[in-house]
Amino acid sequence: IVTAAHCWFDGRFQAVRFTVVLGSQFLFHGGVRMQASAIAVHPRYDFRTFANDIAMLYLPNRVQFLEWIQPIALPHASLLNDDYIGRWMTAAGYGRYLDLTNPSTDRMARNVFLEAISLNRCRNYYGKLVLDCNVCTNGIGGVGICQGESGGPSTLNYMGQDGVVGVSSFVAGDGWELGFPSAFARLCLYIDWMHVQI
Repeated sequence: IVTAAHCWFDGRFQAVRFTVVLGSQFLFHGGVRMQASAIAVHPRYDFRTFANDIAMLYLPNRVQFLEWIQPIALPHASLLNDDYIGRWMTAAGYGRYLDLTNPSTDRMARNVFLEAISLNRCRNYYGKLVLDCNVCTNGIGGVGICQGESGGPSTLNYMGQDGVVGVSSFVAGDGWELGFPSAFARLCLYIDWMHVQI
């Protein structure tokens, strides 16, 4: 399972365990749930800059694929070198749908369609925090990732197949409501590291 490294340690808080939810649109009930047995954090992850904000979770048992539990493709072919600018991606997660809302037991997975923008445009908002290992999406219109979305996927349809191209990394405090871009770890840069972890 791919996630963000800052979900494990963000410089202040250290996670104790991860619960993986498979095949449920609800955060707190339904589907298949299991505790991750281990985590591999990218060796060059830097919580101060969000550099290499990527990690992999290991599960104690093999996942039984069902109609509602399926793997997703990793970046391949031309997506490995694509800058994604102008492409529309789907970000998904269990996070807040407004910065003012509080979690509830009925918290559901949601998704939003986001247009990828250039890193230089993203740097107009975040400066040096935006690195070449990021993908950024337009926040115009108040759309983007929110608190609780960290580690969630950003997917892109390529030749009729959905594939994950990014992992939710950071956004300004009330950022997407103010039109700030959302930033993701660019998964294609970590394919080799991920294969070594497997």
